Amino acid sequence: MSLLTRHPASSTTVCLCIFLCIIVFVDCFEEASARVYVVKSQKKPVSKKCRVHVNTHLHVVMDRICMLCHEMFSHENPNFRADCSSNCFKSEHFRKCLNVFGPMEAPKIINEMDKYE
Repeated sequence: MSLLTRHPASSTTVCLCIFLCIIVFVDCFEEASARVYVVKSQKKPVSKKCRVHVNTHLHVVMDRICMLCHEMFSHENPNFRADCSSNCFKSEHFRKCLNVFGPMEAPKIINEMDKYE
């Protein structure tokens, strides 16, 4: 004798099981479609303190200088690129990079930039 023949299910029990399965299925489907995903922007937020970020071309050049310098000095400091661009590109690391890659007048230009801020 099998288990089903000993305890036959009533039609009410079968309908109740089917109804519960449908409710669970619909609930799972609605929950998955109601999810909201927030995607962060890939752009860096513009800092009010750092005017370099407003001028896109200048920011690209200064960031590229930090990237090249990072490739040269990352064995000494793995976070060189972040340190270079810290404090709105006014760190000692950025000055070191300008001495390596910049023109000879770079220290004069930096001193003039400091006067305006």
